[in-house]
Amino acid sequence: MLFATPDQRTAILLGNHIAKVATEGGMTNTESPEDHPA
Repeated sequence: MLFATPDQRTAILLGNHIAKVATEGGMTNTESPEDHPA
């Protein structure tokens, strides 16, 4: 990914985050602090 609009970048980052959370234990972990680094 060399070029992306801010919206595309946000969507990609959000998608990666969702995939990471799901891989680490599904939606039951979405409220865990360790899944949401500031």
